[in-house]
Amino acid sequence: MTTQSADIGAKFKEITTRIVWCTVATVDTRRRPRSRILHPVWNGSTGWIATGRHSHKAKHIAGNPHVSLTYRDPKHEQTIIDCKTE
Repeated sequence: MTTQSADIGAKFKEITTRIVWCTVATVDTRRRPRSRILHPVWNGSTGWIATGRHSHKAKHIAGNPHVSLTYRDPKHEQTIIDCKTE
């Protein structure tokens, strides 16, 4: 990991630990964006989100595994994570 990567990783951890709740966007079965507020639990660069096996989230992810997470605080500090789920 380069110094720049380490700095980004440290800032990511600081923001996601402090803000905790984020907006998560998926694509529904009709290819429309859908968002909700969730609380991912991070273990390094792997985030865990609990959901029911037959929930709308699970159906959206089964059709398109790409999601976008946005953390933002009242001072407008933010981080956006685009990732692939499994």
